[in-house]
Amino acid sequence: MKNKNIFKKPPFVSIIILTCNSYTLVANCINQAEKLTTEKYSKNIIVVDNGSKGDIVKKLAQKYPEVIIVDNKVNYGF
Repeated sequence: MKNKNIFKKPPFVSIIILTCNSYTLVANCINQAEKLTTEKYSKNIIVVDNGSKGDIVKKLAQKYPEVIIVDNKVNYGF
């Protein structure tokens, strides 16, 4: 995970998306989460990938550089 300055203003909200082999679903979730804006809080989006096959993590990182991605190499479950 890259070190990012994620705490911009309080209160702070983290949106966490857990996935395994679901690029399209996760991309849709990220797109909707990015639309949630307000002056009352700041937010970040965290995707936890549980051992997806292929280049899903790489594609997500390229398309959504502002999203924090935790790349688990194995599926730890929920």
